[in-house]
Amino acid sequence: MSVPLETVVLMSRGCCGTAVFAAALVPHAFLSLLGIGRSIQVKGTMTVFMFLVALCLLNAATFFAIVIEALKHGSLPDPAAAICETALVLATLIHAEQLHQNNGKSSAWIVRTASWVLLLTSELLALGRLGLMSRHGISLALQIAVAICMVKIVSYAAIIQHTLPIILDAYGAVTVSSPISPLTVNSIDDILGLQMEREAKKLGGWWPLIKRFGVFFEILPMSQPLQIIQAAASLILLVLGQIVSVQEQLAFASLFDAAAAGSNVWQPLKASLLLWMANVLLPFLHGMLRMDSGLRRAKAFTVGVHAKILSLDPVFHSLTNPTDLTKITDNSKDLVDLVDSVLFTHLTNAVGLLFTARSLIRRYGPLIFVVIIYQVIFTALIDKIGVEKRAEASSQVQKAKLFQERRRQDALRGWTTLFNNNQVQHEIERFKSVADCVIEQQRKLDFLRLTFCLLRSLIGFCGIAAGYALIIYQYGQGSTSIGDLMAFMSVWGGLWSRFNDLIRVVPDTLDAFMDAAPLRRVLERTSTTETRDAELKCPDGGLELRHVSYSYPGRDKRIIDGLNLSIKPRSKVALIGPSGTGKSTLLGLFMRHLSPTIGAVIIDGQDTREVRKDSFHDSVGMMPQIPHMFNATVMENIKVGKAEATDEEVYQACRMAVIHDAIMSRPEGYKTHMGEHGGSFSGGEKQRMEFARLFLKKPKIVILDEPTASLDAESESKILQNLMCQFGDVTIIVTTHQLRLIQDFDRIIFIGSGGKILEDGHHDELLARNGKYAEYCQAVKMA
Repeated sequence: MSVPLETVVLMSRGCCGTAVFAAALVPHAFLSLLGIGRSIQVKGTMTVFMFLVALCLLNAATFFAIVIEALKHGSLPDPAAAICETALVLATLIHAEQLHQNNGKSSAWIVRTASWVLLLTSELLALGRLGLMSRHGISLALQIAVAICMVKIVSYAAIIQHTLPIILDAYGAVTVSSPISPLTVNSIDDILGLQMEREAKKLGGWWPLIKRFGVFFEILPMSQPLQIIQAAASLILLVLGQIVSVQEQLAFASLFDAAAAGSNVWQPLKASLLLWMANVLLPFLHGMLRMDSGLRRAKAFTVGVHAKILSLDPVFHSLTNPTDLTKITDNSKDLVDLVDSVLFTHLTNAVGLLFTARSLIRRYGPLIFVVIIYQVIFTALIDKIGVEKRAEASSQVQKAKLFQERRRQDALRGWTTLFNNNQVQHEIERFKSVADCVIEQQRKLDFLRLTFCLLRSLIGFCGIAAGYALIIYQYGQGSTSIGDLMAFMSVWGGLWSRFNDLIRVVPDTLDAFMDAAPLRRVLERTSTTETRDAELKCPDGGLELRHVSYSYPGRDKRIIDGLNLSIKPRSKVALIGPSGTGKSTLLGLFMRHLSPTIGAVIIDGQDTREVRKDSFHDSVGMMPQIPHMFNATVMENIKVGKAEATDEEVYQACRMAVIHDAIMSRPEGYKTHMGEHGGSFSGGEKQRMEFARLFLKKPKIVILDEPTASLDAESESKILQNLMCQFGDVTIIVTTHQLRLIQDFDRIIFIGSGGKILEDGHHDELLARNGKYAEYCQAVKMA
C-alpha cells in the first residue's frame, strides 16, 4: 500500500533526485578548477556506503510497490510517482557506486554533502505533507509512508553528521600545490592519465588544455567557404536522415494498422515507400558531400605532420626514433576525425535520440520514459565502470605491444650481430616470452570486454521486456494497435542503437586526446637552434668559437666549457682526441645542429644564429660518419647534394669520388634503386657516394667526420687527392682516428676533457713536443 502525494510534491522530490544525480556526473577536475573540489580523505566510508545502499533499496522497494499496487487495480502506475522514485533510486545508486569506487578519497565531497542536504530537504517536504494528510485520519498506508520517510531522514542526517565536520576541517586547512609540471615532459612515450589533470590545472582549466590541441587544426583546411557550405549541408542531410528514419518506421506501423482495419492501404504504403527512398538517398548525398573534404583533410594532415617533423632540429631527431614517430602519427588520426565524429555522427545521433524518445513517449505514454531512463542510467553505469576497467587493461596491452614491436625492430636491425654471435635461437625464445606477455594482457582485455558486453545485453533484455510488457498491457486495454506492436521493436532498437553510438563519445574522445597527446607536443615543439633571416655571406670560410659552452638539455655537465677557437679561412684543420671529449659536439655546433648554451659560433664575422638555415647549409657542407642513402635511385641520392644539378655534373662528382665506374657496372646504372638504407651497395660505396654529394655541393666550409672509415687504401688515396684539389681554397675541418690523413694539415688540435684545447700545431711540431698528441699517436700506432 502507498499513499498518493500531490504531483507538485512528487515532482519536487523528483527534481531534487535529478539534480543530485546530475551533480554526481560533474567531472572532479572541473570541481577543482572551480575551487570547490579539494581532495579529501573521509574515514569510515563503509558506514556511509551501507546507508546509501539501504536508501537505494528502500527507494527501489517504494517504486516496485507503486507498480505492483497499480497492477493489482488493473491500471498503470502514476507517471509522476514512478518518475519521482526513479530519480531517487538513481541518485542514491550513483553516489553509492562513486563512494565504493573512490574508497573514501575524492574531490567531490562538498558536492556530495550538498546533495544529501538537498535529498534530506525533499524528504522533510514529503513528511510535512504526510503530516497534513494525517488530520483526515491515520491509515496503515499512511503510517508506513511516514515510517519510510523518517528512516530516510534519519539516514541522510547520519550521513551529513558523519562527513560534514571532516569536510569543513579540510577546507579550512592550507593546501600545498603540486610541484610537478607535465609541461616539462618531452618523452615520446608520454601517456595522459593523472598528468592530464595536472596539465589542465597548470594551464588554468580543461578548456585551455583542449585549445592546445588546436595545433592539429592549424595544418588542416578548415576555413574555406566551400568546405563550410559542404559541412552545413551535410549536417542538415544527416539530421533529416535521423528524422526520416523514425518516420519511416512509424509509417509502416500505420500501414499495418490500415491493413488490420481493412482500410485503404495505398496511401500509407506510398508514404512508407517515399520515406524509405529518402532514407536510402540521404546517406548517399551526405557521403558525396563529405568524400572530397575527407580526402583533402587526410592529405593535409599527412603532409603537415611530415613537414613539421622534418623541420625540427637535430636535437629532437637525436632523441626520437622513426618507429615511434610513425606510431604516434598514426595514433593521432582519430583526433583529426573527431570533429566529423562529433558534428556529423554524435550530434545527429543526439538529435535522432531525442526525436525517437519523443515519438515513443507520445505514442506509448510517459511510463515508457521511466523504462528508458532506467535502461539509460544502468547502461551508462555499466559502461562507466567498463570503460575504466578496459582503459587500464588496454594501457597494459599497448605497453606490451610497444615493447614487442621495439624488440622486433631491434632484432631485425641487429640480425647480423645475433647471427655472428650464434644468438638467433636465443632471441627467438626471448621474443616468444614477450609475445606470451602480449597474449596474456590481451586475454584479460578480451575477458573484460565480453563480461561487460554480457552485462549490457542483460540490461537491454530487461529494458525491452519491460517495454513490451507495457505495450502489451496497453494493447490489452485497447489503447494501442497491432501497428504499435510492430513499430515498437524497430523504433526501440533505433533508440538504443543511437544511444550506444552516443555513449561512446566520452571514451572515444578521451582515447583520441590520449593517443594524440604525444604528437601534440611534437607539433607544439619549436627548434632549440636559434635562427634569424639574414643571409650568410661566406667569401673566405673563416670560423670562430667565442667563449662557447654547451650542455645537453636537462643535464648540468658541460660537454664544452668556455672554449675559444679561431680557424683561419682556407685552412685545413684536424680535431683529434680520445672518445667523449666533445669532438662530435663541436661538429654539431659548427653545423648548427646545436646552439651554444653560452657564447657564439662566428663564420666570416657573422653570428650563425642570425642567418637563415637554408643560407647556412648552402655554404657549409658535412660528410657524416655513417652516410644515409634513401630508398631511391642512385641519381636521386647523389642529387641530395644539389637538387638542381645536371646529370653531367653528377657524373663528374661521382668520378671524383671514385664511384662512377662501380655505378655504371650495374645494369641500370644511375637508375639503380639503392633499396632500404642503400642495402644493395657496400659501406665503402655508400661512403664514396657521400663524397660525391660533397663534390656536387661545393661548399665554402667542409666538415668531415671519420670520412674514410669504410674505404680501401686505393680509393682513399684517390678521393683525398681529389678532395684537396677540389677544395684547395676551402676551409676543411676533419675528425678522424686515421692519423696518416692529417699529417700534412695546417693545424692539428688535440682536444681534452670538457672540449679543452690541450695542444695545437702542425704534426711534426706536436710530435717534437712529446706531449699528449705524441702519446696519442704512439697509442694509435701500437693499436
